[in-house]
Amino acid sequence: MDYKKYQNPKANKSTDIFPSGSQSEVEYVNQLLLKAKRIPQWDGKSSPSIRELRDMITTQKFFGVNGDRILQKLIIALSPSERNDSVWLEKPKEGKSSTQTNPDDNFNGVGKHLLCWMLRDRLFYTYFIAEPSKSGGKVRLEQKKPIHLAIEEKNLSFLACFLGICYDPGLMDLRPQVHRILEETETTQTRNCIHHAIEYEIPFASFLTAVCSAKALKAKDSMNYTPLHIALEKKKAPKSAIPEPPFLIPNNSKAPTWDDCFDPPRILQAILNRENDPQDLIATILTTTNKEGNSPFQENLERYDTQDRIFRNEFKQLIFSKVEKISDISKALYGAKGDVKELCLDMSDFNQSSHNFELFVKKLTQLEEDLPDKKSVLQFEDTLFFVHLPDLNYVKQPCPHHTIHQLFDWLSRKGVRTIKRLSIPDNTTNPLSDAFVQQYILDVFEIEELDWRKLDVNLEIITDAYNGDARPHLKDLTLYSSGNWSVLHHWISMDGLAKLENLRKVRINIIHLNPTEGYHDAMTHDHHLALATRYKLRLEKLHTDYRHWLEEQCTDSKLWLGERYSGNGDVQREDSPNVHLGKYELDVKVDANWEYPLLQEPEEPTTQILKHQFTGQLLTSLNALGEWERASRKSNSELAQDQDQEREQHIARFKEFALGPPTKDQNEYRSLNQDMRIKVAIIDNGADRIRSKFRHMIAKGKSYVTADMLSSDRSLPWWMVSDPHGTQMASLIGQMNGYCRLYIARVGKSRDDIQPANAAKAINWAVTQGVDIISISWTLKKPDKTLEEAIKNAAQKTIIFCSTPDEGVYSEAWPVGYKEHVLSVSATDRHGHLTSQTKGAESVDIQIPGEDIRATGPSYIGNVLPTVSGSSVATALAAGIASLSLLLLKIFNPPHDERLQQFRTKEGINRVFAHMGAPGTAIQLSKLFPSESKDESQTLQTLAQNWNVENFL
Repeated sequence: MDYKKYQNPKANKSTDIFPSGSQSEVEYVNQLLLKAKRIPQWDGKSSPSIRELRDMITTQKFFGVNGDRILQKLIIALSPSERNDSVWLEKPKEGKSSTQTNPDDNFNGVGKHLLCWMLRDRLFYTYFIAEPSKSGGKVRLEQKKPIHLAIEEKNLSFLACFLGICYDPGLMDLRPQVHRILEETETTQTRNCIHHAIEYEIPFASFLTAVCSAKALKAKDSMNYTPLHIALEKKKAPKSAIPEPPFLIPNNSKAPTWDDCFDPPRILQAILNRENDPQDLIATILTTTNKEGNSPFQENLERYDTQDRIFRNEFKQLIFSKVEKISDISKALYGAKGDVKELCLDMSDFNQSSHNFELFVKKLTQLEEDLPDKKSVLQFEDTLFFVHLPDLNYVKQPCPHHTIHQLFDWLSRKGVRTIKRLSIPDNTTNPLSDAFVQQYILDVFEIEELDWRKLDVNLEIITDAYNGDARPHLKDLTLYSSGNWSVLHHWISMDGLAKLENLRKVRINIIHLNPTEGYHDAMTHDHHLALATRYKLRLEKLHTDYRHWLEEQCTDSKLWLGERYSGNGDVQREDSPNVHLGKYELDVKVDANWEYPLLQEPEEPTTQILKHQFTGQLLTSLNALGEWERASRKSNSELAQDQDQEREQHIARFKEFALGPPTKDQNEYRSLNQDMRIKVAIIDNGADRIRSKFRHMIAKGKSYVTADMLSSDRSLPWWMVSDPHGTQMASLIGQMNGYCRLYIARVGKSRDDIQPANAAKAINWAVTQGVDIISISWTLKKPDKTLEEAIKNAAQKTIIFCSTPDEGVYSEAWPVGYKEHVLSVSATDRHGHLTSQTKGAESVDIQIPGEDIRATGPSYIGNVLPTVSGSSVATALAAGIASLSLLLLKIFNPPHDERLQQFRTKEGINRVFAHMGAPGTAIQLSKLFPSESKDESQTLQTLAQNWNVENFL
């Protein structure tokens, strides 16, 4: 690098540095330097010259109280001038003592001696980390901590000298002090020196990032910004003149760089190149979210989309490689509030004959085609961490191979390019063909780990694409063998697994014979096991022999082009690509389990009915609101002609609070893109997003459920379910208020396996999404501290409806038991009496008809009854009614009316329900919602009167 003659741009602005008449103050600093330069040995703590220097600093008023402004004075007064004679850049004179072990260092002058001495002195060290006293300071800048001041003044020579101490191998004893100083924060925004250097775009901020402590990199300022957050908000700065580095930088890719310009990607690279940090440092930084809910990756994301797509893609791959858990990867990519894309696809919910997998895939792949605007409902990342197909032995039979083709073609159209782990539990009697899997799966996606449950697979389709290209991305492979030695020998040979150059792990499962009585006798089973054991030993010996031979023949663990190992020690010449014998780890298992399925008869799908009695009482009001929805499509000029001023205001609020922000071609709706619709979170076992009835209402979802207790990384989708309950609850809420937004949190496969810890996480997630209402239509038999804390915190910001147990008065249940924070809901029959299951329930806040209510379930699950009953149903209805109530209060009252806020609390919304029925009886919607068939304008006038905020105070 060509280091230019460095000049501080602020050096000539003397009015910014010293007040008028400050020449004598500069002389004070010069006198100090003269004393320092006369010190022959800096390691003599009690030498007269050092005592004299110390006395001057601590007694002269110019240097502050007891010398507490000494560093600030040096930083301001000794900024580089045009003559480049800064004391920080001064080279040691010949014969002068040096604290530096490196003879090539150029900065071993008085400035470095002075800083080292002060760092070792107990009193002066405190001046690096503390603000000076308020008295005696004539200059505003002198109130700042020294390193922060040097950064703001861009005294790069001082900073270079200070950093040289940290990087100097001869001054390792001072590194802890330097790290502690860099961790120090200033008062206003609590930003440490790394935050500050990045904020002020110091050219060699990347070097500062490389040498500071891990604690400094993880630190968050008052807005929860890490240094990386700040860096990624900025753009690359122009090159600037900088001092030469105060040390020799090793010539290797991991060494810190001494940059002449500020560049955000270099900050990130410096973090990656650090060594000896805690293993989770990078993951912690990448997943930290600021108060806006943004991760570092999200900062200035639009700029990376348009101007530096390469950096954005590299950053994403970095997250994939450095962050382990999928939930953390999601947080790193999308923060707490970003639009989430799917990172995996686990379809093991279909491991039961009651689920129609073929019908599900058909609806899934036609999802966007059925929507008027063709808007994508489900978004996928281009890299999926795993795709786990259902066990094809147990899905509704027969399952045409065309269905699998449809699914993978849909993923390809969704932009998926890489699948890190693909599991195909194939049908063991009618498996997918080799040609099918090669053509529609292996040749379409880059798959890193493959587990295809098929016996004696033709390995050539795995090692080579149809066009002859190799598969360098495959790293992990699981194979299944019937015990055929010819197939096993081919797999282990050079024409088999050796073709996969990046293969790291191979598992071969030699399966047991069918244990069903009558298939094989005991002697046959024993003989099969003996053969499998013999083949296992042969495979392991061949693998070991190949590896030893390879190490002897090729130092780079590769065979030269055209050389082929025959298996008996001879090398044959052959025109074949390079092969890689024995590089992978081999694990052979005998007597491996194998699924021998029983044939199952297909079941008829259950017809679903979409209407229910309770919703019918709202039809008049909902139809009237629908008139406004149609009116909203008119232009503003048309509205002005046929509406009075009050109705025009109502329609404007309806647009804002019921229809949400405009699409790109509907700019007349709102000038801001913030979605002001009522948000309802459903904490349940997921919700089917394939149903057309309410899928447009779903804003976002998150799953806290894994496929099994041991597979903590195999998260089940929230939008594909194994039990209809959550879908039914979502449909009920949607029928009560079709204008709200649904946030789906999956916390169980059914209602019986909900874990309190997952429920607590889901509630916390709902709060971060800013939901207005949380609906919990299930109960637990035991209290839980974590869940209670989540409920308590959520209740401060949202309304929580909880179901009572349908087991009578003597049952205790939670979270409804946290009565101080939630609204309890019980079901009544159609006449308003408590049902036999809920009879005797005490202190219930709300009673709602919840018996034989029609609800929509997933179309691909058979044997789902068309009606549902119980307090869980009543709870969902209560949440839907509450969301509609909040919407009408916003529409029919001025939005700036502060009294509206009280209805987003338990007490406030309870007053609304009290207007619909006396305590101890079921609510009557007709008291607030006109049920008689009237002219729509009259209905809207009645609603405006009923929902005036004055009525509820």
